[in-house]
Amino acid sequence: MSGTASFQLHPRRPLLWGAPFLALALALGCASPRFQPEVAPAPLVSANPTWSELEALERWIDQHGATADPIDRLEAELRLADGRLRLAESDLAQKPDAPVVARLAAARSGYRSILEAPDSSPEQRERARQGLLRLEALERVEAKPPVASSSLDGIIPRSRWGAAAPNTADMDRSRQDWSRITVHHTAMPGRRLQGRPIESVAGTLRQIQKNHMQGEGWADIGYHFLIDPDGRIYEGRRIEWVGAHAGRSGGKNHNERNLGICLLGNFDEEQPSAQALAALDSLVAHLRQRYQIAQSSVFGHCDFKDTACPGQALRTWLAAYKSGAARSSNRLSMLKAGENPSADKRLTSPKTSSGSPGRTKKGSAKVR
Repeated sequence: MSGTASFQLHPRRPLLWGAPFLALALALGCASPRFQPEVAPAPLVSANPTWSELEALERWIDQHGATADPIDRLEAELRLADGRLRLAESDLAQKPDAPVVARLAAARSGYRSILEAPDSSPEQRERARQGLLRLEALERVEAKPPVASSSLDGIIPRSRWGAAAPNTADMDRSRQDWSRITVHHTAMPGRRLQGRPIESVAGTLRQIQKNHMQGEGWADIGYHFLIDPDGRIYEGRRIEWVGAHAGRSGGKNHNERNLGICLLGNFDEEQPSAQALAALDSLVAHLRQRYQIAQSSVFGHCDFKDTACPGQALRTWLAAYKSGAARSSNRLSMLKAGENPSADKRLTSPKTSSGSPGRTKKGSAKVR
């Protein structure tokens, strides 16, 4: 070997001194974030939206929705649903017969996607619920439901008592050929609600709807109308849908062509108020006149199922009604005196109330 020093690695000795540096470099390389292209914020929609604003928002969702932050994407979808609803409201205000069905359906789909999305925030879900309530109120106005006579102008709409959106995919549309009316009670104390504001009664109505939808598995509240002790009439299931209140038996669906009216109270244990009976009289008279329903076709729930509903007091009212007692004051005096002009034992025999609207004593099968 010459005088110049040379450095040689031992062929069998690994290069251990550089290993820590190599490991560190690899770790840093793996830990460094990948480059993500910045997503432009979703376009805003004005209070009075235009088609161009909604189209710009739709393009943003199509182009960036898959890569955007989930909250940002859901916010864009919520803005789009709100914009569609506001545009429909504006169109109907200018032209009552404006074609907005498709736009409302798209808005409903958007709101529902927010409610079903696991990543949506509580604030977004609440805005979606409020949007559905506004949409439902707009559909009611657009549909111009039959109950709109001067004697019933004070009917309290679903939006006022905070009804949840129905599952219309699981509901049967009626042909508006109603031929029967069935009276019910809630089998829950009602006097405590007398003299209370609508907002207090609204909580009871929401609970009934929740029991029907979540407890019974129905698509909406079962009754078409509800009456509180102060005689206020509330819109229940919209009248263009078949109800879920009379049940099924003998292979027959008793809900078909059958309008359901429910009074708040337990009328096996208390008397209905004069105001509630007057409201019941007015509502039944209106529905009978509008749909040409015979007086003999006004029933109690007990006429279709083995149940105490609508309670002894209302069974007496029904018997008096069918006997031809012309005025509610006459029927009220009969109630107070405990008279019953009918010998029909099915109407007058005492039964045990189920405490749950729509159930029989034995616990019936669910009815949509």
